[in-house]
Amino acid sequence: MKHFTVWQLTDLARGLVEAGPARSAMETHLLGCPRCERIVNLLRRVTATAHAEAGFEPPEHTIRYAQAIYSLYGPEKISFPRLIARLVYDSGRAPLLAGMRSQNRLSRHALYEAGSYCLDVQLEQQPGSGLVSLTGQLADRSKPPTSTADLPVRLMERKSLITSTLSNRLGEFRLEYAPARNLRLQLPLPAARKRLEVSLSQLYAGELETRRPAKVSSRHPGRKKRRK
Repeated sequence: MKHFTVWQLTDLARGLVEAGPARSAMETHLLGCPRCERIVNLLRRVTATAHAEAGFEPPEHTIRYAQAIYSLYGPEKISFPRLIARLVYDSGRAPLLAGMRSQNRLSRHALYEAGSYCLDVQLEQQPGSGLVSLTGQLADRSKPPTSTADLPVRLMERKSLITSTLSNRLGEFRLEYAPARNLRLQLPLPAARKRLEVSLSQLYAGELETRRPAKVSSRHPGRKKRRK
């Protein structure tokens, strides 16, 4: 038995074969060929699904989420101009209460501003692991809270990507990383056609220096060098 090609069966399933001897021959063949009948039935279900999908409009938040994921891992074809945020508050520079001056600060709170955008950052050192947990929330004071939802958040060290994530529906996000110099946050803002940049160097200035072990002299502090 000579079977029809898949292309001919596809045209039949899509209703593109006009009535005539060719269509009659194909329909007669299907009555005695279970193989071709199964193929045509499958193609008809695919065609019906495709027609139904053509009229489906995905939700706006789903489109934003897909675009944000692509911007995290895909090439950045359009480079938005930078919007540099300034540090307006740093709890590390605030004086400690009496009796707490000798204790190590395991957490730090900072606030950045750039135009109508406000970025609240909380840094916490993870004891034992040496990692830092950064929790942040980006808000646009001129728009609803949901305007900063599903935004990509990148942690960069110079031109190298350290880690990345997406903000939730309230503009909140969380990152975990090892402390280093020249760290900065990048948050593309498609609505404003800008790229918010936040330098974390000010938060680590002097902090990395204090973590380095002090040099210990091999000479006993109470022993004087003998003269020859």
